[in-house]
Amino acid sequence: MKAFALLFGFASVASGFRIKMELANLYDQELGKVVKDASAEVMLNINETWSAACAERVRMLVVDKAWDGTRIHRAIPNYIVQFGIPTASKEIADKYRPRPLLPEDKHPEASNVRGTISMAQADNESRNFQVFINFADNSFLDERGFLPIGKVDSGMDVFEKRVWAGEGDKVDQHLLESIGEIYARKTHPRLAKISRAYLVDDEGAEVVFSEQDMKAFYAEQYASFKKLIEDRKQYKAEKAARAEAEAAAAKGEERVEEEL
Repeated sequence: MKAFALLFGFASVASGFRIKMELANLYDQELGKVVKDASAEVMLNINETWSAACAERVRMLVVDKAWDGTRIHRAIPNYIVQFGIPTASKEIADKYRPRPLLPEDKHPEASNVRGTISMAQADNESRNFQVFINFADNSFLDERGFLPIGKVDSGMDVFEKRVWAGEGDKVDQHLLESIGEIYARKTHPRLAKISRAYLVDDEGAEVVFSEQDMKAFYAEQYASFKKLIEDRKQYKAEKAARAEAEAAAAKGEERVEEEL
């Protein structure tokens, strides 16, 4: 989203930007339990050269406050920690849900090693608002199409030691997305919470947007979503044409074999 970056005039790291997240409802090692008021901050560096489209989506999510008030719903020791389902706002979820990103290949310099941030997906056509952080060298995920988009700058210890990992894969992501915070609070109250996520400058200070800035942002977002819809239609048409051509070629080969 280069126009957006130019519009607000910042690029906190070379070819990318930085995100600070304020976390709450964390595990207290001394008390041996999750404490609602226990808090910490973490810093993420997003690399636009690894995936401009994914970086644009993450920037949108943060500026849109889509991650504010959401839960870190999946934490598996020595593997990953995952978050991003916009549970605090149904309006935000409804805005992004029907607009997944188009498939793309992994950047050759990027890999799912310890400390990297990657887009979560069910397949390469479903990348949207969820991301995960690798706790270990998970480079085997590269071949499965998981795209790294940045690295944790500070706070890995928070993710590994203070984010409750007792739920593992038990959280029903569909219910979390459809019901939201009510589901999390009633069934998984120990899940860590992202109180706020926001862009910061080189000194780590929050980038504050004026009302005029936000109007420009939403105009840019609308244009981006419109183009994405058009590109997705073209992608689906080309995919269907390829499948039809492959099917026709396969039938042709069958006829040749029958004649022989």
